[in-house]
Amino acid sequence: MKRHNSILFAAAAALTLVACQKSQPQEADVTDQISSMKAMYYADYYNSGTANWVFKLLNEDCVNSGKAPKYYSFEVFLPIEYDFSKVQDGGIPEGVYLFNESCEAYSFNSYSYIADLVTGEDIDIAEGEFVIDDGVFTFTIKDLNGDVHKVKWVMDKSRISCEDYSSNSTVTKDHEVTFNTCKYQKVGQFFIKEGIETYQMMVEFSDGNPQIGSSAVADATVGMLMLSSATNDFTGTFTVEPVSERNYAPGTVDPYFSFFFSYIGDNALEDGYFAVRGGTLTVTADGDELLFEGEFTDDDPSNSPHKLKIHAKGVL
Repeated sequence: MKRHNSILFAAAAALTLVACQKSQPQEADVTDQISSMKAMYYADYYNSGTANWVFKLLNEDCVNSGKAPKYYSFEVFLPIEYDFSKVQDGGIPEGVYLFNESCEAYSFNSYSYIADLVTGEDIDIAEGEFVIDDGVFTFTIKDLNGDVHKVKWVMDKSRISCEDYSSNSTVTKDHEVTFNTCKYQKVGQFFIKEGIETYQMMVEFSDGNPQIGSSAVADATVGMLMLSSATNDFTGTFTVEPVSERNYAPGTVDPYFSFFFSYIGDNALEDGYFAVRGGTLTVTADGDELLFEGEFTDDDPSNSPHKLKIHAKGVL
């Protein structure tokens, strides 16, 4: 889940690798080191009464380390009071975090994975646990290939960043963007573990023009949509599901997996984040490509939603 943030995180990771800090002492059985961490807040995403976070820990691939650059992504559940402000100001609560599908506090689920930043491959985590104790983050996990990963990281607050993906849009006007690069990936029955039998497709948009927002000149304009269909055919018209429902029903766009923004470095522009909360997307086939035409509304708290029109041609 939430692998859509790979666009920004991979870019940030590349910068981090260049500016890698001096390695911490490594214990004999530790298989990797960590240089930085990103914590992303998704509120009570599953309506489970817990705060849903994604922790991404970048390994320390300094010169001559001999290790491939990658990050460890944990989809984590904290007590409900640990919202964005509480974690940003006070840190992540200490405790033992167990691998299961309970969505209970102090757990992480099977949407956790290891991302190889060289090959672009993700390997799901199969079992394990992690512990945060006295400012030290340690974990022992096994991936689906049977490889065991052991990490011990003395957490450095200056190397931990927090991002709020639960917040409202920040745009102040309507926008219309054409994306010159668009890739889509059919991911099968992505939520079958939760008893949801529809098929999902992720669509990544990049190289958008013009940018969203005007508070600064952006490095890039990107976006993401998740579509659900009764079959693996994703042509037709898709309607954004209400946030309160989110059943991944056929012919829908998931609101939490869907957003567009312009960014500088690792942060969206002050007025450049558009949260998709309403509207429709039309998908038509053009040979081996898909054409995407969308008109969306956001979640402006003033009840005067802004509009975003998008145009793109996508390839596998």
